[in-house]
Amino acid sequence: ALIYKPFPVRGEGCFYSNPLLLKNAFPITTDYQKSVRGKVSMRKVVRLKKLSVKWEQALEEFLLHKKAEGRAARTLFDYKARITPFFQAYPEAWPDYEALRRAVRLYLAQFTGKAPASYNLPLAYLRSFFSWCMAENMLHANPTEGIAKRKDEGKAREIPEDTLKNLLALPDRRTYAGIRDYALILLQVDTGIRPGEALNLKPS
Repeated sequence: ALIYKPFPVRGEGCFYSNPLLLKNAFPITTDYQKSVRGKVSMRKVVRLKKLSVKWEQALEEFLLHKKAEGRAARTLFDYKARITPFFQAYPEAWPDYEALRRAVRLYLAQFTGKAPASYNLPLAYLRSFFSWCMAENMLHANPTEGIAKRKDEGKAREIPEDTLKNLLALPDRRTYAGIRDYALILLQVDTGIRPGEALNLKPS
């Protein structure tokens, strides 16, 4: 039998084929199906799966997926390091959408008053993980939807002249590598560009 549950994002309904993943769901009759079918966006019909998957298993599969995409070992480490504390704090929230949505807000609230990066990084990693869960039909919506990143205004730092002179004296400009490093340091000082951004510059 089909199961009907109000869709939590826009107040619309959605039919599911698996009742074990739903709370407060109820079986519907043929007449009821006819009465609500015209009001339900059938594009939101999904089949949730993997009922016995725990968050640890889901995270492991997610990391395997990212590894298959060619992500660096450091990136994989960061994903695990940022996502694991959330579930350790709210293990009972998985895989209930409403519980996860509230847990995300409670978790991010602890970063109030801290640097924007302290808030934005866990948000970005959780959003990526939950998006993957949606693609794998473990969740029907992303619990981080509607949560905006905090704007980082940045902070200018003054470098003492003596420190800068010592830094520029380090590269051996008699070698190719030294000339390269010297030019890179000057580029960073003049423009504020990050090393990774500078190394990705291409002739145009």
